[in-house]
Amino acid sequence: MNERVPEPEVWIARLREIRHACVNGAPDIEADLVREAAHLLQSGPFFGIPTQLVDPAELAAMLACDAAESAVLSLLGPDTVFMLSRGEATHGLATVIVGAGGEESTVEASTLALALLAAYLDGLIMLIERAQAAMGKRSPRTGTGGN
Repeated sequence: MNERVPEPEVWIARLREIRHACVNGAPDIEADLVREAAHLLQSGPFFGIPTQLVDPAELAAMLACDAAESAVLSLLGPDTVFMLSRGEATHGLATVIVGAGGEESTVEASTLALALLAAYLDGLIMLIERAQAAMGKRSPRTGTGGN
């Protein structure tokens, strides 16, 4: 794969858009959002993002057999802590902590998979922003100032 890595600001903005779509999305767009998030997570500009590399064929197989929760779980980094609750109908509530010392993110969405994905993306965004603040907004690849 020889795709151009997006600029960090663009990448984070896209994570926010997907998170928003997960929170406000209907169950029928679940697979598309999981697929898009997986692609974005695996083509990001940051090294050391706590996420798993998932074979696109395996992800597609999970989504094809309506295993969106399993597809999202396959993306989570090994240090991600999570809790899922199912509410009325199929609504889901997810609480996620990404990485050691990460902040807790709780999200409600129309499905368990969308809630878990949105909470995970929220946790990643918080982790990245905290790291950028600690580094003084240095570039994630070069270590130089971003201004």
